Formats: sequence, C-alpha cells, structure tokens
Amino acid sequence: EVTRAPRGLLWDDSVGTGHRALVMLSNLYLQILLTFHVYFWFAFGIFSVAVTVYKGLTFYYPNGALGWEIALLCVFFFLEWVRLSMASRGNKTETLEPLAKSIFLGFLGILGHAFFLRMQTWVILVEVVANSVGLAFSGAEMLFKLYTASRIYYDQRAH
Repeated sequence: EVTRAPRGLLWDDSVGTGHRALVMLSNLYLQILLTFHVYFWFAFGIFSVAVTVYKGLTFYYPNGALGWEIALLCVFFFLEWVRLSMASRGNKTETLEPLAKSIFLGFLGILGHAFFLRMQTWVILVEVVANSVGLAFSGAEMLFKLYTASRIYYDQRAH
C-alpha cells in the first residue's frame, strides 16, 4: 500500500536509511529574511519621510517633482507591505499563489528601490545606503521565494 504525505510535506529518504521522514516545504531562511525586512521596512519608512522633509526644505525642486516623489514613495511603501505580507503568508501556508504574486511584486519593489537609489531629483548618501540595503533584502528574498515556490509547485504536481 502506498501512503501519501499530507499536503505541503514531502517524503524524504536522503540519508539512505530506508526510513522516510516528512520534510516541510516552507523555507526558514526566507521567513527570517521577511521578518527582518519588515523591521527594515518600518525604519525605512520613518527615515524616508524625514529625509523627504529635509530635502524639501533644503533643496530646490522643479514644479511638481516633490509631489510626484512623495506619491511614488507612498505607493512603494504600500506595495512593499503587500509584498512582504503575501510572501510571509505563502511561505507559512506553503501556498503557491501568494508566493507567485509576491514574486511579481518583488520585481516592482526592486524597481522602486532602484528609482529611489538613482533617479530621484536629489539623492543623498544616506539614501544610497538605505536603498542598497533594501535592494539586498529584496534580491535575497527573490532567490529564496523562487526556490520555495518551485518546491511547492513540484509537490502540487506530485499530488
């Protein structure tokens, strides 16, 4: 009689003992990255508001440029919040759909960090450092999300 593993778990005999063990599909390293990225996201939000106020009071902006940058910053923070929550939910529940949506939003997040890193009207050094850290988080998460999503996908195909 063939027994099946519960959904989200794989039978694994990688140690070669002949005994099968259940293996979780969720990724601990991804969850650790997501947890730290949430803390970074919160601090980055406060930091970005303070820097935007400073730049608005200190530097000259062409008509409407500061307003557009503030609007893009708000959209960016909202999308990052959605992306982080979907990635965490998809990883914890071992569900492909939230992870796939998070991967798509991850590309938008990387574009957002790239914009705030290089294409704003004024970019100061502390923003370069903060956005570089954000890019590192987002890039590492993308790799772990792709790996985790592929494991979940192949498990779903097996069942």
